[in-house]
Amino acid sequence: MSTLFTLFLVTSFANIASPGLGAVVAVNLGLEGGAKNMISGCLGIAAGIAALFVVALSGIGALLAANPSAFSVLQVAGSLFLIYLAVRSFRKKGGPSGLIGLQPQERLSAFRQFFKCAGISAANPQPIIFGFTVLPQFIDPAGSYLTQSVVMIVVYALMVFVMMLLYALLANRARVFLSGPKGPRIVNCLSGTVFLLLAALILYRAAAAS
Repeated sequence: MSTLFTLFLVTSFANIASPGLGAVVAVNLGLEGGAKNMISGCLGIAAGIAALFVVALSGIGALLAANPSAFSVLQVAGSLFLIYLAVRSFRKKGGPSGLIGLQPQERLSAFRQFFKCAGISAANPQPIIFGFTVLPQFIDPAGSYLTQSVVMIVVYALMVFVMMLLYALLANRARVFLSGPKGPRIVNCLSGTVFLLLAALILYRAAAAS
């Protein structure tokens, strides 16, 4: 294993393990329960990140980096969606079926859960910057850019899937503890706060870059 790839793994693990939007969605999946629900949702989270990295490592990522106004529009759109999720989380009532507020009363199919989580994961445009500015540092100029990019995207997505599934499983273990009258409300408020903080961070970076 090359030194560059080892550094890539270490950096990726540190970035993925940091609690963020994906962790909030994964915790919600775990609290909702169901193996298919958790697996399909975590796959969706990983797919959303992979899609953003494809954009970052392609010519589109370079175009966005060279056009601050276009990227600012993307950032604002993503932050507005996160604010919407925050409002839903804060307004969601307590009770065993009122967790976090990302899911309606009827459980989604595995197919719909996958695309819903992928969409939520892709709502945060910051991974495009991470992919455009950080990932290229781990590419060996002597090797194939395309091959190395594909390998890094696939490996990163697999790491995201495993980490998010661990978050979901840990949350699932805590379902009984959080199923009381106050548990869901606490989780909803924490989730809404995370959504708002992420949205504020994205808007701040968009304003700073303009």
